[in-house]
Amino acid sequence: GLDCPVTVVAGDLACLHDINSLALVARRPITLVIVNNDGGGIFSFLPIAEQEDVFESHFGTPHGFTFEGAAGMYGINYASPDTQAAFDSVYADAVEFGRASIIEVRTERDSNLELHRKLEAAVQTHLDRRMK
Repeated sequence: GLDCPVTVVAGDLACLHDINSLALVARRPITLVIVNNDGGGIFSFLPIAEQEDVFESHFGTPHGFTFEGAAGMYGINYASPDTQAAFDSVYADAVEFGRASIIEVRTERDSNLELHRKLEAAVQTHLDRRMK
């Protein structure tokens, strides 16, 4: 059996596709952190993202859902913190709770892509300097 606390980080689309699996974890010490960017954020990194006429409807796939209702249906503790401090507090409580918890973190796909690109550029700049 699963006795120690486990944390799972997953995207919103993955969770929506496997929503019924919440019934399997409802009594386990699992904290599910769902990154909800209202669609398939990973696809924003692909060249297809430049095809604005088809990207959003076919790859971005916005859904407009939150996971509060699903958590309630399965008797799972739920929180949706909106600051880092709130997340830290909610996460600490979830780990101590001893049963399943969903922590839904709402993000923006465009901001996420921009942040990743800035981080990638900073890493590349650092590597370029080290190679000289």
